[in-house]
Amino acid sequence: MVKSTPMTSKAKTIRVLIADSDPHVIRTLVEALTQAQFQPLSAKDGSQALELSVLNSPDIILFDEHCPFIDARRFAAVLRANPRTQNTPFFILSEAHLLSETSDHHLGFFKKPLDIPEVISTLKDVAGKMNSETHTKIQDRTISGNFIHISLIELLQIFATHQKTGTLAIQTQQGEGALSVKEGRIKEVRYGRAIGRKALYRLLNQSEGDFSFVPGKQPGEGTMDGAADILVAEGLWQIDELHRLMPELGPPEQVIERTDAVAAKDIQPLARLLLDALVTPQKLSDLLEMSPGTDFEVVQALHNLLRARIIAKRGTCKISGKT
Repeated sequence: MVKSTPMTSKAKTIRVLIADSDPHVIRTLVEALTQAQFQPLSAKDGSQALELSVLNSPDIILFDEHCPFIDARRFAAVLRANPRTQNTPFFILSEAHLLSETSDHHLGFFKKPLDIPEVISTLKDVAGKMNSETHTKIQDRTISGNFIHISLIELLQIFATHQKTGTLAIQTQQGEGALSVKEGRIKEVRYGRAIGRKALYRLLNQSEGDFSFVPGKQPGEGTMDGAADILVAEGLWQIDELHRLMPELGPPEQVIERTDAVAAKDIQPLARLLLDALVTPQKLSDLLEMSPGTDFEVVQALHNLLRARIIAKRGTCKISGKT
């Protein structure tokens, strides 16, 4: 039998998620875990437990087999399907001892009613191994997944909460991207040919795509230095406004051209830049790509020029020399 390894102040604080609909069980375990220097998290049902798993990445999970909404077996299957949590130690709180029914090395059982000293002793064994044998690997491993399971907004929230430093590589159907954070703050973003806020807001609009986060990789000075929550809020607002204005301009293939109307002398710099580009007719998609502004800023400027009849839509025919 492996001896219990005492938890020291230098050891990583182990987060233990308890999912149980019985408030007495929750209260008893929270008190015992706190005294044993663990950091307990609690959930009254499987749905709340899943949310806490995504946002807080617990190191160990205790899950009652009769938890409402998502039962223990289904929850364990979800964890094992995600590379971020596939090796998380997972204990089912059960009225029957079912250990012989599984070959999952990371899945254990505690029989109810719980023997609290036995639970704490076992968890200390697990915590000791995590701190002494695999702590470095856990801290430095690459985290990967898909935006279908966890959105970019949720990832940025996790990075900010835990002040993560590293680089998130992203692959979507539209292209490749990368997002660097330093102590939770966004430092640099690129997506295709776009950089900075333009790239970030385009990525926020993606609901699917593979990602891989490598922690510890120090980004350079970067082109940005912003708090994730502020940038995300601004980005979501711009995305909503972009969707509102786009129908008036048309699809990405829409051709835009200048009219004979003379623009005012005090026209905004972005609008002036767009007019300079419209010496020859351009597709809307090309105008969005060539401009340094975000997609919303470009569309807003074009919208204003269209309303002023300084530019006009010319249909979706091909431009000579372009495809």
